[in-house]
Order: sequence, then C-alpha cells, then structure tokens
Amino acid sequence: MVDIPHAGRIYPSDFEPLVEPNAVALTEDRLVDVLFAPLMDHARYTTVSRVGRSYLDVNRPRDAGSGVFRRRTLDGRKLQADVGVDAARKRLTLWDAYHKNVDTARRRTIAQHGWGVHLNLHSFPSTDWHTAGCPPMPFEIEVGDLNGRTGGRLTRHLVRALHGEGFRVGVNETFKGGEIVRRGRTEQAIDTIQLEVRRDLYLRDDLYLDWSKMISSRRRLMRAIFGAVSEAYAQPSPQKAA
Repeated sequence: MVDIPHAGRIYPSDFEPLVEPNAVALTEDRLVDVLFAPLMDHARYTTVSRVGRSYLDVNRPRDAGSGVFRRRTLDGRKLQADVGVDAARKRLTLWDAYHKNVDTARRRTIAQHGWGVHLNLHSFPSTDWHTAGCPPMPFEIEVGDLNGRTGGRLTRHLVRALHGEGFRVGVNETFKGGEIVRRGRTEQAIDTIQLEVRRDLYLRDDLYLDWSKMISSRRRLMRAIFGAVSEAYAQPSPQKAA
C-alpha cells in the first residue's frame, strides 16, 4: 500500500489565499508523487490527495483546530482567509473520502494476504524554517514509525538499505508519523512507515524538478525500498503468514 497525502496541486474556488502562489506552493510536498511514480506503479493500492495541503491536510486530525486547514506559510504569515462552517464541512468530506480509501485498502490487504506493508510518502523543505537562520535540514531521508510502534522489522531493513545507497538517514527525529500512521497503528498485521525525502534531492529551489537529481535519487530510493521489503519479508513471521 502507498498513500501520498500532501502532493496535491489543485486549489478549489473556495480557497482564498492571502499570500503569493509561491508561498502556498512551498507548503506542498511538491511533486513527490512524480518522484515516487515507479513505487506507485508497483503498489497494490494507492491513495493520493489531489487538493493542495493548505486547502486540506488529510494527515492531520479531522477537527478544525488541528491544522487541517493550514493557517500559516512557512515563514509565519497568515496564509488564507478564515474557513467558515459550510466551507469547512465541504472540505472535510474530502478528508473522509481519503481516509475511507486508506482504511479500505488496509482491510482488503489483510483479507487477501494476511499481512501487508503501508508506505506513507512525503517530502520536506531543504532548510529548517523553524530554527533561527534556517539552517539546512541534517537528514536527506527520514523514516518515521511512531518510535518503533508501527514499522515492525521493515524499519531496520529500510534504514540499512537507505544507508547502503549513500543517503543520510534519520529515524523518528522530526517526522515520527502523522495522523495516517497513527490511525493505522492498531492494525498489527500491516507495517506502516512514514517516509520523508528532502526536497533538494529532486527539486530545484523547492519548486521545479531537477531531472538529473530526481532520476538519480529515484533510482537509489527504489533500490533501497524494494531491497528492504524483499529482505524483511523473505520469510513472513507467523503472525503475518497468509
């Protein structure tokens, strides 16, 4: 299973930005769906949000106070007009649909195979906007499994494989797992990992594809992911046997 909650680039007509388009675009996991296209092709089930993250963040809890409707740009400015009750209700129907798709994929995976792997895919800015001076983010890849609660044995195999491809890897540092990973943690038959990629591995200026970097990074990522999955599940554990 694969899901990509923040790659959406569509902003419906009721979205009222208060900043320039570039500031809105920087809040997206810009083009991470393009980076991971080969993985999506091999997934049994794929769910991708098409609306922009600022319009609706499906990786946040459903209540309006959680940040499900983004309030601030990366540099702290107010991003959009306040979302009214009717507009919020409309947006949240998309939240419900996204999570219904993910939950259905989990159930079908277990019914068909008895166990499964769920990769929740993201990218993150190349600089740390929350630290004075905005220094570079220290890791190129981050693996999050809620501090060891959701990734099972896949986590250690994936971290080792990513290191083997030359990536600087963090584990549960900044991105431990959002709402989608948390909602799946009760399903012990599926190993769930939030995988984050630093944007300068495939983007130029955090907005446009750098094709040579993207192709190289994609090749290394695919080798690491497919290799880790093959190693981790070469002999399924008893609780995950079909």
